[in-house]
Parts: sequence; C-alpha cells; structure tokens
Amino acid sequence: MNYDELLAPAAKLMRPSGIRKFFDLAAEMPHCISLGVGEPDFKTPWTIRDAGIRSLEQGRTRYTANAGIKELRAEICRYLARRMELNYQPSEVLVTVGGSEAIDLTIRALVKPGDEVIIPTPCWVSYSEIVKLVGATPVYVPCAPEENFDLNLTGIRSAISSRTKAILINTPNNPSGAAYSAETLTGLADRLRAASAKYGHRIFLISDEPYREIMFGGQPIQYAAKFYDDTLTCYSFSKSLSLPGERIGYVAANPRCEEGLYPARYRCRTDRADVRADQPRNRPQLPGVTDPAGRGRMPGRNQRLGRVRNQHGADLRRAEKAGLYRGQTLRHLLYLPQSAGGGRQCVLQKGHEV
Repeated sequence: MNYDELLAPAAKLMRPSGIRKFFDLAAEMPHCISLGVGEPDFKTPWTIRDAGIRSLEQGRTRYTANAGIKELRAEICRYLARRMELNYQPSEVLVTVGGSEAIDLTIRALVKPGDEVIIPTPCWVSYSEIVKLVGATPVYVPCAPEENFDLNLTGIRSAISSRTKAILINTPNNPSGAAYSAETLTGLADRLRAASAKYGHRIFLISDEPYREIMFGGQPIQYAAKFYDDTLTCYSFSKSLSLPGERIGYVAANPRCEEGLYPARYRCRTDRADVRADQPRNRPQLPGVTDPAGRGRMPGRNQRLGRVRNQHGADLRRAEKAGLYRGQTLRHLLYLPQSAGGGRQCVLQKGHEV
C-alpha cells in the first residue's frame, strides 16, 4: 500500500524539522552538548515542582476549562501589568499547550487558504509549516546580518499585499538573538496601519516572545503589543521557568482578536491540567509570574547568565565591536566562532530558515 496517497496534500508539503533531526542525533551521542533546541540547562524551580507533586498527590488531574484555569489567567494578567505595563483581562488570555500551540492556534483562527503571512528570516523552522498547513502562503523577508538581523522594514513594506493577513515576528529572535527596539516596532506598526487602511482590512501582528525573560545585557526589552493594537502575543514558560516538558504557554490579545481563538481551541485540542492554581493554598508561586520580585526567585538562571557574561566578557566585547553580538541574549553567543573564521552562517543553516 502506498501510504503517501493517504496523506493530506498539506501534510505532504510539511518538511521535517532540522532542529529535531539534530536533537535526535545528539541524544544518541554520549557526552554531546546539544545547542539545537532552546532548552534551559537549569532545573525547574522547586516551588513549581513541589506544586506539581502536591497536585498529583491530591488527585487534581481532571479536565480544566478550555481557556485555562481562571486563577492562572488572572495571575498572567497581573504579571503582564506589573512587568510590561500591558493591561489585559483574564478573558483576553488563553492558556495553551506550550508556545507552539499558541502560534498554531493563532494562525488557524485568523488565517484562511489563499492568505499570505509575512515571516522575517532567519526564523524558527515551524512558522512556515504552520502557515502552509492552513493553505496560506508564507512570504519571507530576509533580515541582514550586517544590520544585526534587525527587521527589514523596507522589505516588509514591499512584501505587504492585498492578501496579507498577518506578519509573524519573534523577539528576541531565534536563531539570531536580535531584540527589536522601540524605533523598529514603531516603524513596523506605522507600516501595518498604513497597509490596513490601504487594503481595507486588518493586518494582524503575531509576536512570539518566549525568550523575553532571558536578557542580560541591560537593554530594555520592548513588547510589540505596546505599539500595535491588533497584536497577538504568544508566550511559553519553557525558557523562562525551565518548563519545556510541561508544555505551558499562552496567547494574549485584545477582545477583537480573541473572538476567533476560543472556538478554534474548543474544536482542535484536548484539555490538560495546566499549572494548578484553582485554590489559593495550591497556587504555585511561579517566579517571574506570581512573585512580585520577579527574577529574584530564579537564582539558577540568573547566576548562569551572569557567569557567562563575566567569564567571557573580553570575548563578548570583541564580538560587539565586530558586530556579531549586541549584548542582549544568549543566542548571540553562538556567533562568537566567526571571529575565528566564519561561524555565523554555519549556525544559522542548521535547522532554521535562512
């Protein structure tokens, strides 16, 4: 039997992930240090592990609301207001099975066959495949290494057409490490508003921000939702709280954007327990979420970031002068070998869109 004939056309078009190929290869190699997957090397904080253990012991394993536990969504809203000065209601936050489902759900809810989604590159490998799966077309806009991989606003303006439904950005970016400035995001918002007026329909901004907590250069991180109203922010706790195996994320959006997400969520996924927060005594103190001190509860992560910068300070300063590193995210450390003869292109081609 030819099983290829049984596959849907959209599924046939999907390419296997180069990142996951590397992940599987590295898993078979003893003593190999894998740099392919964006996975923290510190343990999940004990407060979170303890809360999970207690939830299991108390039998809290039943279905939860499709939108996520109300108390958890309320905590996320308080975190967004405290840390980012972004004001959302719990009804405007949707808890997802990791950041990947957040992106997938957003695309499926907003994008239809024949639409176009603009994707600046280099980018995470799954963006284009998710777009293709709904029958839409990814439109790539390359970002130049000599511009520190900043958004190519001229290229984005040229790429926008009457079929453009959304632009999907990632800041800080995986794999380049570029974190977009207020000036860049203002320019992007201006172009999206102008294009929306020109073509007579809303163009959405989907901002994937799982690395926003892993910044150690002192520069302020900018949040896309502050610059453009029709922004859907996708986030994952996998990086900031070292919870990659738990698969917990969320989408935050204004009510107009959320309208399509809830029906999509009801029809395309099953529930999971999420991080249990249904009773105050069982609410896990998520560092950087429920803890007002934020990073103060993440000594493992913060000590490691500080140690990297202290131990390699001279190398980082040389890299900054050479334009290889802007002092913001750990992703930029991958480019240090270029000072010895060209490592950047090698790194970017391994499993990412280039």
